[in-house]
Amino acid sequence: MDLPYAVKLRGYIMTLDQITYLRLQRQGFIEPVTADGYEALFRAMSPVPTKFWIEPGTAPEIEHRCDFNDRDANDFARRMRAIVKGRFQGGNVGYVYQDELPLFAAAYKKPIKALTEVEEIILRLLKTEGPMNLGMMKEITGILNKDLSKGAQHLQKAFMLFEDQVDKDNDRAWFLLEDEFDEMDFSHWSQESAISEVIRRYLHLNVTGDLEGVKSFTKFTNKEIKTAFEVMMTKGDIIEVIIEGMPMMMLTWDKPAAEHISGTIPDKIYLLDNNDYLVKSMNLKLKKQFDKSAYKTLAYICIKGVIVGRLLGYFRFGPDDLEDVELNLMDELKEAYRDRILEVIEDTYEGEENYLKRYCGNELSIDL
Repeated sequence: MDLPYAVKLRGYIMTLDQITYLRLQRQGFIEPVTADGYEALFRAMSPVPTKFWIEPGTAPEIEHRCDFNDRDANDFARRMRAIVKGRFQGGNVGYVYQDELPLFAAAYKKPIKALTEVEEIILRLLKTEGPMNLGMMKEITGILNKDLSKGAQHLQKAFMLFEDQVDKDNDRAWFLLEDEFDEMDFSHWSQESAISEVIRRYLHLNVTGDLEGVKSFTKFTNKEIKTAFEVMMTKGDIIEVIIEGMPMMMLTWDKPAAEHISGTIPDKIYLLDNNDYLVKSMNLKLKKQFDKSAYKTLAYICIKGVIVGRLLGYFRFGPDDLEDVELNLMDELKEAYRDRILEVIEDTYEGEENYLKRYCGNELSIDL
């Protein structure tokens, strides 16, 4: 007899609870990550972004997983250039360890077919005059700051320039990337091998994944992902499993972990930032799961390792507008989790001026 909500995996059954538990364990939700184990998690989750709703220039962090203040630790790490800023995953800002720049450059490089006049000026200026910020470039060339910024970011996506973000200051220097890191071998990774490595890390942290999930996080094209799947399967690195009738990919060496994993998923509720790793791993699914709203998604609500709702409102530099909670749950579960969800929101958005107006469309009383 078939078991519901189970994974058929060549001779044994792995339940969705086992997959969820292993995913939470690997992503640091079961046991908080210590300072000693943090680098391994950061590398596995790279590129690591800053929080979505936060002051520009803030250091990256891996929220809910650590037993220490990793934002402060990462602020120091980027000042020391242990981690460096780049534009990955469709041009989004993220941080990687400096020694892994060749890997992520190979995976995400967007070659420029023809340089614009502004881009040629920027490259010539940095070659002849050395590193400088956009203000200095404007002073020398007379080109508008917005045009210089657009050109520099385009060159950054091509991994021709490096933006030295060491703090929140907007006065950041730009460097020729390969001159600044001339000791690195940027030819070590082919694009194919680099894409496969990024996907391998995704499958390790998520346990299973399909094209849509991998695309959500990596922003690789369908063709790039399908090609990587084929290569990895031919090499024996991944196998196909069936989950609720849907084919998914799993790392071959995860089979022993699947056989022996045991543990109870913690009955915890989290508010996950839009840039949280778990959220980014399923962005495309979440877009289908939730209808368009007049409000912005401030955070996603995760219960027992599953994203079941979101907090709606508007981000402000000051008290945020907390408008409503939306849940994809049966009515009895919405009521059962009500007080706990409201408590998590209150703990996250401290202060009398931060208050939630509605819960699942129902007005909340405000204690003044």
